[in-house]
Amino acid sequence: MKATTLISITASLLIFFSCNHKQKTLLSKKWEVTKMEKKVKVMSNSYTYVDIGSTNNMSYNFMENNEIRIITKYGSKLTGKWFRNDSLITVNIKQETKEFKILNLTDKNLTMTSGKFKFYLKN
Repeated sequence: MKATTLISITASLLIFFSCNHKQKTLLSKKWEVTKMEKKVKVMSNSYTYVDIGSTNNMSYNFMENNEIRIITKYGSKLTGKWFRNDSLITVNIKQETKEFKILNLTDKNLTMTSGKFKFYLKN
């Protein structure tokens, strides 16, 4: 009985860690921002996203060692740390913390939101 329980727990942990590693590897790339949108109020209880543009050099580079390098819309270069918990990415740069919610993550595309902003990225 103890052996089967131990095997079940070990198998479950292996599956969990292999999935987490795959997701981290999938995210650990240089992502270029292709589109940015801002959530705006259109009526008293209705919102929509409006394209606010992006530049060709804007990017998020999530590295395997949990470092991040960001090039902003205006060309500023920022470095910090990133952490992932389920569908949330937490980014710490210069004592400021931002959270991004992952809406879609594939090998080539990443869509995430933070506050009133939505980011469309590709690698």
